[in-house]
Amino acid sequence: MRNIWILIVTITLLLICCEKESYFQIEKIGETIELPGLHIESYTYSAEKVKVSDVCFINESIGYIFGSDGMMKRTSHPKSIWTPMESGVPTSITTASFINSSVGFASGELMAGVGGNFNNSANLLKTINGGKNWTLEFIPEIARIWDFYYFNKNDGIAYLMAMLNGGETHIAKTNDGGSNWILLDLPIPEFRYLGPESTERIFVKEDICYIIADENLIYKSADFGNSWDTINPPTEIWRACFISKTTGFITDRDNISLTEDGGENWIELPDLPYSISAFHFFDRMNGYGLHHRYAYVGGDFPEMVSTILISTTDGGQSWSEKEVDMIIRGKKSFPTENLGYLIHYNEMFIFNRK
Repeated sequence: MRNIWILIVTITLLLICCEKESYFQIEKIGETIELPGLHIESYTYSAEKVKVSDVCFINESIGYIFGSDGMMKRTSHPKSIWTPMESGVPTSITTASFINSSVGFASGELMAGVGGNFNNSANLLKTINGGKNWTLEFIPEIARIWDFYYFNKNDGIAYLMAMLNGGETHIAKTNDGGSNWILLDLPIPEFRYLGPESTERIFVKEDICYIIADENLIYKSADFGNSWDTINPPTEIWRACFISKTTGFITDRDNISLTEDGGENWIELPDLPYSISAFHFFDRMNGYGLHHRYAYVGGDFPEMVSTILISTTDGGQSWSEKEVDMIIRGKKSFPTENLGYLIHYNEMFIFNRK
């Protein structure tokens, strides 16, 4: 009997270890950062340093990351276990959208020149069991999906690059789960790269959808993409954050503007203390920004050496700041009003509103 129990315990430990992604032990790194209204912890969650393209947390604990070489990982315990998933594609997965803990969608880069049965078009991956298995199909005449959002298992909206006319950028919608996309008659300027911090173009709050189309152009729909209004903010858009169907913030790096009526009117908040690469507001009053310091450390070009975090608890009227010897950056996902994740390569930063 004793030998049987030893065998059971051994098998259990092996199963746990196998789930822990090649026996890698997730570790806390750096200091816990405290600012007014803000608490940040940092971890290494993977032994591999793989480029991360998108992060999607469904709730406080269940989350997914996607990246280069078809990389997918899933967690239900972010501080302890991340499990690799098989995507079946060799190229980067650029964006993902989950409608619940079971049903999700992901899309990757154009598969031109890749061997096997891969086509010269963007791919679409679907799962109905939380990422354990994915089905693969190709999207005719679509080169790459930069960002998409699914309202349900059939209806979705996308910001994408079509094959037509040398790769024009379009807003498109689908009614069949992404197998086919209808290009909408909405003028889109040439695609502008938003930098490594964000691929976010689409923000959906209740029945309102906002799409950042260009540096001075936002499209807004109140009927899940069937009709659209045009918003022209008074300042350039580098990053955006909509926290409700009426309230949103935009920044041009040096200033933040606020709307509380769905984009009809904008209020410019006081100047930021630093030019920021990324920001987020948890609610109307509490938010943060990231500024990266550069220095020459032996090479021909300056490198990032530290991060200055700024936080506000009065809606951007004033900011507190703290410099840390870590490079805090990454793709973000905020599953609740009080909690968010930033993931970059093999580092994970957990943001909590205090």
